[in-house]
Amino acid sequence: MNVEVTVTTNAQGEDVMRFKLANPIDISLTGTEGTGQLKTLFATLLGVLIEEDVEVAFSKTDGYSTKMYEDVCVEYVKVLNDELATARENVKKEGLAK
Repeated sequence: MNVEVTVTTNAQGEDVMRFKLANPIDISLTGTEGTGQLKTLFATLLGVLIEEDVEVAFSKTDGYSTKMYEDVCVEYVKVLNDELATARENVKKEGLAK
């Protein structure tokens, strides 16, 4: 499964990293709930890993202008992909993959 990630502004005016899944997950970059949202995201992606490989790819949002948040998210996506690859290997080794 390929998951597109972008940085945008949500309806409340917060900068968010948006993971485009069946039910999109926003990670607040400027609010206080970002840590909990990251936990939810990772749990969701681990659930998908049991079924199939997951790769996350950053996509620039037209009109979004906060370069610093984009740069941070690009680096986060790289680290997340490494973590997901390791987790998928462990899921396969443990015989949990379908």
